[in-house]
Amino acid sequence: MVEVNDSQSMPWGTLKGLGVIAVFVGTMGWMISTRLMEPAAKVLVPRIGSDLKSLEMAIRTYSFEWERFPTPDSTENEGFTPPALTSPIPYVVKLPADPYSDDGTYPYRYEVASSTGEETAIFLSPGPDRVIGFPFEDLVKHGVRGFNRWLYAPTNGVKSAGDIFRVVTEKRDTTNTN
Repeated sequence: MVEVNDSQSMPWGTLKGLGVIAVFVGTMGWMISTRLMEPAAKVLVPRIGSDLKSLEMAIRTYSFEWERFPTPDSTENEGFTPPALTSPIPYVVKLPADPYSDDGTYPYRYEVASSTGEETAIFLSPGPDRVIGFPFEDLVKHGVRGFNRWLYAPTNGVKSAGDIFRVVTEKRDTTNTN
């Protein structure tokens, strides 16, 4: 009987096996992380909706009392929810933080646009993709119509493009000059 020495083919077989295992583990890790992110988004998106609804109620109350929307708080040319909603009169107790902001501690984005007889404010979260695609400059030019294409759709999953936003529009009487 002749003995075959497999000692030289063993390292290649071991490396090949390790490569297959690494690919398998990587694929499983990707699948598991995706599955874990989906429930997080399903929890955060309704919370954001609730936050934006609270901010809408606060800004409507502010607007009723002051006859205008508050000016955005500008930090590095980005409009954020104004501190005027918390002091001196607390329209909200605390400005809610956007969980999809850079580090989860920044308030929601906020912009105001005015046109003849109308003032529009928008609160915005970039959504799970963390990319703001909403064209604020178009809000000023064209108004609110047609912005559904920028809405985040939770049915498309975590990496769905689109922002989560709430638009508040008030008619203003420009003829009244008290």
